[in-house]
Amino acid sequence: MALSGPSELVFHYVFDDGPSKTVYSYERMTFDFAGNLISWTSGHPGIKTTQNRIMSSQAQDGGRVIVFEREDGETKSRYVLSLHPKALSLGKEESTPSGEFQFRNRYEFSR
Repeated sequence: MALSGPSELVFHYVFDDGPSKTVYSYERMTFDFAGNLISWTSGHPGIKTTQNRIMSSQAQDGGRVIVFEREDGETKSRYVLSLHPKALSLGKEESTPSGEFQFRNRYEFSR
């Protein structure tokens, strides 16, 4: 993870995804706080950019917690990005047909 500009985070992942399968991934988040938007570009080699609406952004415990959402057809995804000086976490919930949100996954990084 790196801050590539005052309003942009870049992630480069390399991880083991099973027997003899190494995954290389790239993601870039560009923040537009005035417009309450996050442009999220991901994928390698197929690149996809999604627009996400910032629902809240709050200072918390010496860092910042940003909640944002996007709709993919009938499914809504909600993310919680927690940025702190020594740690970062990104959690995802997805909506169910009833409109409730269920935990999907969470990534945690620390120095």
